[in-house]
Amino acid sequence: AIRAKMCKSLKNIIIDKNNNWQALRNKDGKTIKAQETFRMQHFIGKDGSVFDLVVQRKLIKG
Repeated sequence: AIRAKMCKSLKNIIIDKNNNWQALRNKDGKTIKAQETFRMQHFIGKDGSVFDLVVQRKLIKG
């Protein structure tokens, strides 16, 4: 479940399967099954400091 306090835009990225998710790779460059990453620019704080945010997700069967 996604935590209720999570930023709405971040929730939308995690849920939306049409975003540009990339395969997560190990140190040998091989794809790690059922794990993906998404890179975006995000801001935080009152001054709006911008930074790169990398989100990782993993498929959980159940």
